Amino acid sequence: MSNKPIILIEFNELCPPLLERWISAGELPNFARFRDSSQVFTTESDEPAAPNLEPWIQWYSLHTGLPFKEHKIFHLTDGPRATHDDVWHMLAREGLAVCNFSSMNARRINGERNIYLGDPWCNGEPANPAPLNSFQNYVAANVREYSNAQRKVGLKEHAAFVWFLVRNGLRLSTGTRVLRQLAHEFADGGSSSWKRASLLDLLMFDVFTDYYRRYRPDFATFFCNSTAHFQHSYWRHMNPAPFANKPSDEERRKYENAILHGYKAMDNLLEDFFALEREGATLILATALSQQPFLKWEAIGGQRFYRPHDVEAMLRQFEIDFAQIEPVMTHQFMVRFANAELAANAQRRMLTIAVDGVPIFQVDRKNADALMVGNVCRTLVDPDSVVRMAESNRTWRYGDLFYLIDATKSGAHHPDGVLWIKSGTPAVHRQKVSILDVLPTILDMVGVPHAPESKLDGISLLSQFGRTADPSELPVAAHAAE
Repeated sequence: MSNKPIILIEFNELCPPLLERWISAGELPNFARFRDSSQVFTTESDEPAAPNLEPWIQWYSLHTGLPFKEHKIFHLTDGPRATHDDVWHMLAREGLAVCNFSSMNARRINGERNIYLGDPWCNGEPANPAPLNSFQNYVAANVREYSNAQRKVGLKEHAAFVWFLVRNGLRLSTGTRVLRQLAHEFADGGSSSWKRASLLDLLMFDVFTDYYRRYRPDFATFFCNSTAHFQHSYWRHMNPAPFANKPSDEERRKYENAILHGYKAMDNLLEDFFALEREGATLILATALSQQPFLKWEAIGGQRFYRPHDVEAMLRQFEIDFAQIEPVMTHQFMVRFANAELAANAQRRMLTIAVDGVPIFQVDRKNADALMVGNVCRTLVDPDSVVRMAESNRTWRYGDLFYLIDATKSGAHHPDGVLWIKSGTPAVHRQKVSILDVLPTILDMVGVPHAPESKLDGISLLSQFGRTADPSELPVAAHAAE
């Protein structure tokens, strides 16, 4: 296998039990085809529970082969600034061409033969090659501000994006699906707009394929997150039984099949990957972790999220002297300062800001001159409620600063994940393996040595590839996905 290029398909947080349920029902023929010619493993994450069971931590562990206790990468946006060796840099050092297409929380890879597209949540690193920057910036702006009616991308940016796609791999079938989706949204008043997340995966694939065929990397990763987003938002609509707060009949009709829609869209995407397999690539499917029903805050009506309309404008109103802002996930944003004193002053001031006497922000000192800030209001807040800064006694209207994201958290992370290595020989491995085993396995597959002194905690799974088994004897993750 060392002479064949490898594509690591990173479908974030797909659930082993849901895959099995819908494969058995005939809904996912390409997942079935993939599984039935693969070495099938169920993985365990590096950390078993919150707060370290986050995708930006677990994918970092998978890519570096290091456990969290060693790499200490806790926040999204930490990864690109860290210096730990990862799979792309290890292989590039051996003279192999590599591609990182949006893998989460990862450092830039340079070199004329290499491809790097930052993930949408921490794209401070420029893309490589440079023409990908326009694609990266557009995708990041839409992903991070998709829920913000005040920060919509303009017509000029849309047109430039379409022109980039036309010149970089857009297929007629993808363009047709985008136009069909827009027509449906026009007809239903926008009620189906939630399906756009799956279209982004298609656009990403078209550009990825165009660059893949131009550069022919020896190792490539492709990351997408749409179905993880659907699971977080719509699990209670798929199965209301475990939840105290049931969706209305209308909400159920609208979103009951949203998660299945995501799985079927990714199933269609696998068929496109098979075309690259026919061109000589070995395919690996990994999810790093999965999800389960999120019930922690059902007693208070479920967890809600509030996001600032405009982070920069809000901080200026708070008279906070910042240098840079990096939107992260949902309710969080990173604030960087010119020096540690300004960061300390900002932290002190923001911790005194409250709505109706209840503090609004969690403010973590990420390092000397940076703060990770998040709105911790979990329940519904009256938009007319008074926000007060104790330090200055200034006040604001809550609804002028924040808006409610139209989703109640329904899915929580679970440590089980999928690892299917499409070797051509079906084999099912009952014993769970660690996500730290993925990197040593890839190194073995491409013939790059990794001596014990390399300090990798995982082990190569290549020696387990000899046993064959009935593909119907699949491992079932030990968490409820019904």
